[in-house]
Amino acid sequence: MTSTDDDMSHEFTLNLLAEVGNFLSRLPAHPMTRAMHQRVLAHLDNPLAKVRRDEMNVRANAEKNVALIKSGLSFWGLKHITATGAPMIHCRLLHPALRIESPAYQHALASGEDAEAMLLQIATEIAQGVTISLSQDLLPSKANGRHTQLGDGPTEKGAEPFPA
Repeated sequence: MTSTDDDMSHEFTLNLLAEVGNFLSRLPAHPMTRAMHQRVLAHLDNPLAKVRRDEMNVRANAEKNVALIKSGLSFWGLKHITATGAPMIHCRLLHPALRIESPAYQHALASGEDAEAMLLQIATEIAQGVTISLSQDLLPSKANGRHTQLGDGPTEKGAEPFPA
């Protein structure tokens, strides 16, 4: 059984257990029923179980994104590299969703720079309209002797691309 199969089986089991808890909560009050319902809820609320569910969700999203990239439905681009090397605007299209973020703003926040001025500059640029050329995401390929990183793609002024 693969890790994905284990995750799917575990997720199914947790969902089934949640249904059991819901069913038990609707039964007539009885000490044994109430005790079993509390045990089910305690298991579902266990912090380790929550961490495991979160990890499974992250893995499932990553697998979904890789599938989209493999299908050719994933693109990314950036606009205006700042002096720190961070793109002012970075976008990723994982069909049908488009995510837009500002690594430059995140860098300004983290480094104590004037983040408010950066935010105003970004908002002004977006309000005036921004065109960003997108490049198709690529997965590692051994065929060409080089592993292409996710995030390799369009750059401006010879700057290194910012991986998403």
